[in-house]
Amino acid sequence: MRKQTPVGVRINPSFKKKCDETFRRLGMNTHAGINLFLTQMRLHQGIPFEVALIDAKNMIMTEEKSISLIIKTDEETKSICTELAKKAGLNLSRAITMYLVQVVDKQAIPFTILSNEKV
Repeated sequence: MRKQTPVGVRINPSFKKKCDETFRRLGMNTHAGINLFLTQMRLHQGIPFEVALIDAKNMIMTEEKSISLIIKTDEETKSICTELAKKAGLNLSRAITMYLVQVVDKQAIPFTILSNEKV
């Protein structure tokens, strides 16, 4: 089994509730949804969705204090995704936040899910 390493994101509690509810309706929890994103970053070799302007301010900027959302992934995935995010001009936390905003806004996974199985 691969060693797990933490990946942290700071979001406000209201937005986390929206994420939790959206992912629940999609049949998974927020941690699984973020791990799906990280896996897809590796397979797509970059951010797996088109980055678009959304009214994110209304979704994540509130008076509430932010909380830490910590998920665990394997060290290799974290390292690769950190580099891919860096190539896109982002840090990994910002890339994950952008993904969460897209999920809540679209009420869907915002990219085509690739399989990591060799065909």
